[in-house]
Amino acid sequence: MELAESPQLPAVASPVLSPGARAAIAAVRAAEVSAEWHRAHPLVEPLAPTPLIPPAKVKKTIPVTDKPLRDFANDVYKELRCRSRQERKPRLYGMCSSNKWCSQSNCNFAHSSDELKVVGVARAIAKGSMWKSTPCNVSERCSFGSHCDYLHDDDDRMEFIEMKRLARLLVDHTYAKTEKVLEIVFSDGKTTTVLM
Repeated sequence: MELAESPQLPAVASPVLSPGARAAIAAVRAAEVSAEWHRAHPLVEPLAPTPLIPPAKVKKTIPVTDKPLRDFANDVYKELRCRSRQERKPRLYGMCSSNKWCSQSNCNFAHSSDELKVVGVARAIAKGSMWKSTPCNVSERCSFGSHCDYLHDDDDRMEFIEMKRLARLLVDHTYAKTEKVLEIVFSDGKTTTVLM
C-alpha cells in the first residue's frame, strides 16, 4: 500500500518586522501583562500602571499661571529627593509625636499641617494607587494606627482622594527601575528615585 504524497504548499516568506512593529508588539504585550496584573490586584483608584520599560518622554506641563501648584510640586519633589539621598523610604503619613520640637533630622513623620500634605502626596506617588485604597485587614488591631498605608474606618477618605488627585497631576509617570527603586518623572520634567 503506497502512501499518497501530500501536496506541496508554496513557500511563504516569513514576515520581517520593522523596529516600529516590534515596538508596537512589545507595547501590546506590556499592556496585556499590566492589565492581567491589575485584574489580579483590583485597585479602587488607579494612578497609572507602572510600565515594564521606561516610556517615551511625553511631557505634560503644569500651567505656568498656577504658581501655587508649581511651588507645591517643587516641595513634593524636594521631599522625595531628600529621602532618596538619605537612602530612606518616603515618610509615613502622620504627625510626629514630638510635633515641632523633634530633634531628628531624618524623622519619619511630618511636623506641620503643610508638611503633612507634602508627605501625603509624596507617599501617594511612591505607593501608587494602592495607598489608602483598600481596607486594612487588621483594622482595630493594626500596629501602624493612623500611619497605616491601608484605609481605616476613621480615615478621611476625601482627604486621601484629593492627595491622590494631586499626585496624578504632579507626576508624568513612574516605573520600577529595580526591584526596590521607583523612578519618578514629574510633569515639569524633573526626575528622582525613591526606595519602595
